[in-house]
Amino acid sequence: MATIVAPYFDGVEIELEHVADPDDAISVGALNAFLRLTREDRASDSQHVFAGYRKLLRASPESQNG
Repeated sequence: MATIVAPYFDGVEIELEHVADPDDAISVGALNAFLRLTREDRASDSQHVFAGYRKLLRASPESQNG
């Protein structure tokens, strides 16, 4: 498992469960694109993250019983 510093998460170290194969151009390109994202990108993405959270919350068994 590899540990990297991700600017997207304000420089917090995160662990990658799957290390990109350096010969796999698609994986390397996707990882590099993610690492280039900024704080502004995160702010822009937050609406999608929150929508996913609400969808997950609505699907949870607890929300069905209350």
